This record gives sequence, structure tokens and C-alpha cells, in this order.
Amino acid sequence: MRKSTEYDKRQYEDAPKEIDLALDAAFAAEVVPNDDFLPSPEELVKAQRRRTVTIRIQDSTIDFFKTAAIKNKTHYQTMINQLLDRYAEHYSK
Repeated sequence: MRKSTEYDKRQYEDAPKEIDLALDAAFAAEVVPNDDFLPSPEELVKAQRRRTVTIRIQDSTIDFFKTAAIKNKTHYQTMINQLLDRYAEHYSK
């Protein structure tokens, strides 16, 4: 079992055993900081140039993205744009 810490002020007596085991594993794991995890502030404010284009996409594909966008509380065009950006980035290497 993990050591009690200042964060253990609350008792969760009804929590499933799996949660306790997951917490034990998390506290036992050695965490290695990753300096490259987040972009710098300069990268966050850097606007990417965008171009308006017209493409034909199957109805079923648009329906898929619209449904996924509603579930994820975002815009379907943003999701498609991110997918295309990641695809291009991956295969540009």
C-alpha cells in the first residue's frame, strides 16, 4: 500500500479496489519529466496561415465527423482540419 500523504485528507470507503490499486501503481511509478510536452507560449500564439478550399467529401464521412463533434463539443471542420494536419505532419518527415 502507498504511504499516506497530505493529499489523503478524504476517505473514499466505497471506491472500488481497482482504484486503490491504480493509485498505488501511480505513486510507485518513477516519473520522468518531459520538457517537450507542451509548446512554448510563442508557439501557442503563432497563427498558422490557412487557405479556404472547396472539396467534395462523402455524406457518411461528414455525418461521422458531425456526430463526433457534437459528442466532443467541438466543430466538425476543426476535427477534419486537425486530422489532415496530423496526417501531413506525419508523412512529411
